[in-house]
Amino acid sequence: MSAHPTLGRILRDLRNHRGWTLKEMSERSGIPVSTLSKVEHDRLTLTYDKLLQLSQRLQIRMSELFAETELADEGVTRGGASAGSMIPCA
Repeated sequence: MSAHPTLGRILRDLRNHRGWTLKEMSERSGIPVSTLSKVEHDRLTLTYDKLLQLSQRLQIRMSELFAETELADEGVTRGGASAGSMIPCA
């Protein structure tokens, strides 16, 4: 495992912290369940526009998507909904 958390790990931790299913996170963020699942499993990453959408709809700072500390420590919470561009992981 990497010394730094991946975007997928951060999203999964955020989702689990809020007690959401992938479907609920999808409804709030506007990003399809299949895309979120692939991101959580580090098989896909998101474009800047989708990261911005995600942060706005989940009402978190975009920088929290790249935080090296757990999101649970930040006390993030809230909701939202659109569609998704993506970039395959290399």
